[in-house]
Amino acid sequence: MRRFMLLAFLLGVGWLLYVAVRVEVAGRRDDVVRSDAIVVLGTAQYQGTPSPVFQSRLDHAADLYRRGVAPLIVVAGGKQEGDLYTEAVAGTHYLEANGVPKEALLAVAEGNDTFTSLRGVARELRERRAAIGGARQRPQAYLPFARSNGWPAP
Repeated sequence: MRRFMLLAFLLGVGWLLYVAVRVEVAGRRDDVVRSDAIVVLGTAQYQGTPSPVFQSRLDHAADLYRRGVAPLIVVAGGKQEGDLYTEAVAGTHYLEANGVPKEALLAVAEGNDTFTSLRGVARELRERRAAIGGARQRPQAYLPFARSNGWPAP
């Protein structure tokens, strides 16, 4: 019985180590592909100043832009009651202040949820004949959006 318990314990520890290594390896993999646009979904902003979470998203988009992943950053998001700025405007101002050229920015100031914001982005990008990259990272948000706009699923 002791041997069985020891074997079960060692198998459990081994499985945890295996999963931890797989997560670490996947987290370090850079599978960025060239796209027509980088889309940043807005989140909280405080009278024009992006929240720390929003800043992190914007900084990542700026990094991708500087690496040449896409020539355009689209920042999406409306505003809550009482706000002076939309998430899109706050985000584009932040990016411009951090060195991204104004001509590389597009604010889509509509929507207070992912789906509505993405519909606005789709409309803007369809007019520009662009495609959204990164669908594999957020398929739960992308798939219904893609299907409703006649785009192929990843």
